Amino acid sequence: MEDEKNFPKNIDKDKLASTIINVSNELGADPITIACIIKRESKFKTGLENSGARGLMQINKITVKDMYQKGRDKLYHEILNTLKADHPTYSSLYADLRTQDSINIKTGTISYLMKLNESKGNVRKALENYNSSKHKKAYAEDVLNNIKKYSLEFKKLKEETNNLTAKT
Repeated sequence: MEDEKNFPKNIDKDKLASTIINVSNELGADPITIACIIKRESKFKTGLENSGARGLMQINKITVKDMYQKGRDKLYHEILNTLKADHPTYSSLYADLRTQDSINIKTGTISYLMKLNESKGNVRKALENYNSSKHKKAYAEDVLNNIKKYSLEFKKLKEETNNLTAKT
């Protein structure tokens, strides 16, 4: 994704990729999907705040508040409990979303996975519900196109790596 013209020059790409992969693996999410959501939401710009939505995954206060509603934690991933242990109130978690990329990615991934669960595994519907604008369908289409693009690139890279390994 770093070949994209808008990819920020001042970020540690390896650290960001590692965080996306580690969080995705920990939560059982597809890292390419999470990276594509981040690309669409913030163009990989850390520390971003836009209309109250914060960080790489552009999480708003309503989403965080919902995670803290009584009984809602059962709908979210169990990792939410570890976030809540460090952030006893929704406002303390919301405060860290702009400055702590790993917490932002965890929170956004938990939110996406809940949307995926609610949509019974329908990725398009989950993406539409992740986005809170009136352009939900265009948002989902854009993210899905990027998932397809980068999945193909990853598959080719993996095949090339396997071919090189087989030759040695």
